[in-house]
Amino acid sequence: MSQLQATSRVLETAAKWVPVCEAMESATAEERPRAFCKALEFLLERLNTMRIDTANARLRQIAPVIQTHGLEYERTKFAEKLQSGSLTLERTEVAFLFTIVES
Repeated sequence: MSQLQATSRVLETAAKWVPVCEAMESATAEERPRAFCKALEFLLERLNTMRIDTANARLRQIAPVIQTHGLEYERTKFAEKLQSGSLTLERTEVAFLFTIVES
């Protein structure tokens, strides 16, 4: 995990790992299951952080394409849905009004 994570997270992960590692090493036989669960929780949290970092990196990479072509893409897809009948202007208006009222 330490090799795959974002470079900016290396020190953060190392700092958070120290107490988890110490707890596992100093745990008595009765405390070991709890310490092991805490270590697994740590790994899951780090994995989720890596997933978020990866998703954000992908979004940063495609942001220029979305900025350039996103509106055109959305207009085309909206027109296709209107033409196929899977979407109507009446239902779209209701959805917009519902969104405005909820805000």
